Amino acid sequence: MQKPDFMIDPFKCLVATDLDGTLLDHDTYDWKPAAPAIEVLSKLGVPVVFTTSKTRGEVEFLRKAIGNTDPFIVENGGALIVPDGTFGDGGDEHLLGTSHAKILAFLNDRRAEGFSFVSFTDLGATGIAEETGLGAVEARLANQRSASEPIIWNGDEASKRAFVNLAAKAGLNALQGGRFLTLGGRTDKGRALMEAVSLYQAAGHGIETIVALGDSGNDRALLDVATYPIWIRKDGPTPETGFMNRAQCSVRCGPEGWRDVILDLFNGTKV
Repeated sequence: MQKPDFMIDPFKCLVATDLDGTLLDHDTYDWKPAAPAIEVLSKLGVPVVFTTSKTRGEVEFLRKAIGNTDPFIVENGGALIVPDGTFGDGGDEHLLGTSHAKILAFLNDRRAEGFSFVSFTDLGATGIAEETGLGAVEARLANQRSASEPIIWNGDEASKRAFVNLAAKAGLNALQGGRFLTLGGRTDKGRALMEAVSLYQAAGHGIETIVALGDSGNDRALLDVATYPIWIRKDGPTPETGFMNRAQCSVRCGPEGWRDVILDLFNGTKV
C-alpha cells in the first residue's frame, strides 16, 4: 500500500472506521486481530470514531469490549453520539436522520404495493440472530433502532430499483451494505463524520487529517470526505465508485487488513 506523501500529525488526525467487514471480521465479528493497531492509536491519542450501520446499543456494547471512548456514528449517519466528558461536558445524541416510525410507515406502504422484503422488525431478535450469526444480546441490541431499518431484499433487481426510487421520493436513502439494504433519512456517514469533526474543532482540536476505512458501498460517503480513504479488501470485486480513484486498498481483508494499514500509516510516529 502506498503511504501518503505527507506526515500525519497524530494531534491533528482522526480515524473514522466502518465496523462490519472492516474493523470486524465479516463472518465472526472478531476485532482482536486489529488490537495492536488500536493500541498504537490509543497511545498516540488519535480519536477512533466508529461509523457504522449498527445501533447505539450495539456500538456501546462493542466499545466497552475494545476500550474505545470516542464519539461514534450509528445507523449509517442517522445519529452522532457524544459520550459524557468527551469535550469536558455532558454527553449528547445528535439525531441527523428520519425517525424509525416514519421509515416503518414507508415500508408498510411498499409491502402493501407488493414489494418483497423482510425487515429487522419483521425478523425480531431471534430472526436477526439467525440471519447474522449475532448472539442473543447483540441481536436484541441490533433491533433497537431510532433512525434506520435494514431489510433483506427478496425481489428482483428491477423491483429493487423501483423501490429505491420511491424511497428517494419519500426523502429516504436506501444504502446497500455488505448484507442488507438499509433505509434511513437523507444523511450519510460522511455528513455525520463532518458533524463530529466540527464538534472537535469547536472544542479546540485542530483536525486536519481524516483517515477513513470502509469495505462497502454504504461507506462511499465516508471515504469521499476523508483526506486519506482506505478500502478494506473483501472477497468479490471492488465496487466502481468515485472515491476509488484516490483510495488505497489493503492487501488483506477485515481486521487483519485494518491492522496492517494503520500500523503502516503510523509507522515511525513517536508514541
